[in-house]
Amino acid sequence: MLKDQSTATNGSGIGSLPPADINAAVIAAMDGEAASICRAAGRMAQLHPEHAEALFGAASQVAAVVQQIADGGG
Repeated sequence: MLKDQSTATNGSGIGSLPPADINAAVIAAMDGEAASICRAAGRMAQLHPEHAEALFGAASQVAAVVQQIADGGG
């Protein structure tokens, strides 16, 4: 996905950014996606309460991995 947004011909786009800036941009995007997953899990749990525990467990795992990456963990 990021490769599609970069342009090698004119030096603009995400590919022209320093690696730390690219990492920060990706983490910010992932954080937003994790928040969306949590909201969607909440809505789905309202419709299917029998699956609420699994939905929130999965959403929590996604959020935890994004946080671990943001904190510099592997």
